[in-house]
Amino acid sequence: MKKSKQIVSLSTETKNQLKDALAEALPSLRKILCLSQNDFGERTGVSRIRLSMIECGKYRMTWSQFTSFMLILIFNPQCKNILIRKEILTPELVSYFECKYIGEEPDFEIKLH
Repeated sequence: MKKSKQIVSLSTETKNQLKDALAEALPSLRKILCLSQNDFGERTGVSRIRLSMIECGKYRMTWSQFTSFMLILIFNPQCKNILIRKEILTPELVSYFECKYIGEEPDFEIKLH
C-alpha cells in the first residue's frame, strides 16, 4: 500500500510561539512601516484597542490575526528580514502557508538579502 503525502501542519505550541514572538516584535515592525496602531488595524481588520492589548501582552492574538499581520509585514523587505531573523518567518511556516507537502521546499524566498 502506497503511503500518501501529508501537507505541512503546525502544532498549537508552534503557533503560540510564533504569535508570541510576533506580538513582541509588532511595535518595532509597525514603526518601520510608519503605521500607527489605528492605521495597521485598518489594514488588518483589528481594532486599535486589540492591537494595544496584543502588543502589551494582555491578549494573545488569534491565528487569523497572526496571518493577517504577516500578510502586511512580509511585503516590506526590512520587516521580512526582521521576521526571518527573529525566526517568525521560517521555512516551516512558509510551507504551511503554501500548503506544501512534508519534505517539499517552499517557493517563497526566505533568505536574508
